[in-house]
Amino acid sequence: MRHATIPALVLAALALGVPVAAAAPLNRPDDPVVVTGAGTPALVGAPPSDVVAFAWTGAWQQIPVQVDERKLFDLRSAYPSPFSCGGNGLCYSPFSTPAKLRYADPGTLVGADADPALDANDEIAFMAKDTGSEAGTVPDPAGVAPGSRVLVKVADSLDGGVGYAYLFRRTAALDPSAGQQYVNYTFSLTSGAYPATYRFAAGTNTETSTVVTPRYSRAFIDRWRETGLSIGGSGPDILDRAENQFSPDYCGRSTLTFAGGEGAFLVNRNGPVRAIRAFLGANSGPMTERQQVFYEGREEDTTYLRVHPIPGVMSFMDYSAAASGMTYRNNNNLAGVTIDGVADTVTPGALTWESVDGSQGALTSVHTWNTSVAASKFTSFYRDAASPPAGQTPCQGDAGFYGAGGPFVNGSINSTDEPSNGNAPSDRLTTTRTMFFGAPGSANGPLRRSQVTAPLTTNLDPPPVVVPPVTPRPTLPAPTPPGGGVTPPKAKPRVKLSLGLRYHRARGCARRAAVLTVKGKGLGQVLRVGLASHAKTRIADRARPFRIAITKKRLHGHPRGLVVIRARLAGGRLVTLKHRVRELC
Repeated sequence: MRHATIPALVLAALALGVPVAAAAPLNRPDDPVVVTGAGTPALVGAPPSDVVAFAWTGAWQQIPVQVDERKLFDLRSAYPSPFSCGGNGLCYSPFSTPAKLRYADPGTLVGADADPALDANDEIAFMAKDTGSEAGTVPDPAGVAPGSRVLVKVADSLDGGVGYAYLFRRTAALDPSAGQQYVNYTFSLTSGAYPATYRFAAGTNTETSTVVTPRYSRAFIDRWRETGLSIGGSGPDILDRAENQFSPDYCGRSTLTFAGGEGAFLVNRNGPVRAIRAFLGANSGPMTERQQVFYEGREEDTTYLRVHPIPGVMSFMDYSAAASGMTYRNNNNLAGVTIDGVADTVTPGALTWESVDGSQGALTSVHTWNTSVAASKFTSFYRDAASPPAGQTPCQGDAGFYGAGGPFVNGSINSTDEPSNGNAPSDRLTTTRTMFFGAPGSANGPLRRSQVTAPLTTNLDPPPVVVPPVTPRPTLPAPTPPGGGVTPPKAKPRVKLSLGLRYHRARGCARRAAVLTVKGKGLGQVLRVGLASHAKTRIADRARPFRIAITKKRLHGHPRGLVVIRARLAGGRLVTLKHRVRELC
């Protein structure tokens, strides 16, 4: 009788506790993986610089990781107080909006996080390309704290790919960057240091700021003003300007006037995995905000429009003559047109993606929206005219248009100013342009669109909100209500909230952290929850499951005590919940 032989590699894997069969690896090299401290309670309370990451590839391989601290912040405080416009006509005083969860930065007026340790709302970022396989029961790598291992399973719903990374708290001199620097952001004001030399009220604030990665480089000369874009290590500068206007050929409001009016920076952050640049101020929208996040091969630009009613708005990239010969495509024009400064016939329509591709490199932009504006108002803009006719003069840059294209809301937008009481504005418009940079011939709008709209997920993400199906009931004639046919207002669903408590342990500590989760009736009305301390909200969570992690440090050094959680409901009502936690170590 013959006996089947088991390969030595399989035996070795079984001995180490590593799964023999593995799912397909991740094929999303440009995509980041971002989790929060709420999903990593074993790391909560650690200094951000002590968080390190590893992948298992048959041996432990350290990978770059970055912690970005966040805080609940009143955006008005990004401007100096008191704030004076000086009567120049370009400046508008900042107004109150609900506090926002934003990246902390001691180099701006946002300031450092009040909690210098990793807390529930801080972000931990690494790249999907750095994930490996599942390590099973393999012993931890050298230099990390026992019991601090956090498994991050990353899944791609598009092709079933799976990758694994492991987060730890370091005990040795491990560098969180793992010796890598995927992106380099240099923020440089010609006037000197920020905020000491910055003109917050009016006037230009010239910069020579750059973002450089192995895949692309970007140049910025002021807030909103982007004038440089090269693809690859030594490609030509193909960008003349990135523009925002109310409508074509109207220059009364553009990135030029935005930069000349009031404004302030929220964050300028450079790290091994990503760089972050964010600022405020767009003339009569002093709280209009742009946040840009740069990765090695990907850039995410998000604009939060907060302004009075306006007739429309457009955002487009106007390329330079160096882009001549590239092919422009979008979801309405798959065949594409050649950028050459000569007018083309292009079908207009709402944009989901657009691309330019040629020997200069490939750039694919994906457009996504969070808006209440009617879909019928969304269309596109495109112009290729090196010598445009009278009335089509660019607001800035060179004298012509080369493949200038982008989304256009061609219709009125109601006020998007956010009331400070938390009520919804008349309209809402938040836009994100996600750009992918690649080698010539690699532009792929449909693929990139699918990757943006189906992002990677992890085992640490909050569970999705599942709405149970509703069985339709037969329609019955409505009885005539009392009071002469006047229907009384519908009562709001009853709210009865409580706190669930569970403890997380670490090596030698049975109760390292207490995690409080809001539950009960009326969760659909909860907008955010926060840890209350001395009449202020110290930590907030704005997404389900509403969860706050409590450590001994957050109890001001006391090992146990009464924790107060406040839940803000739709409509402004505040519900206070209390729970006592046992001795924490």
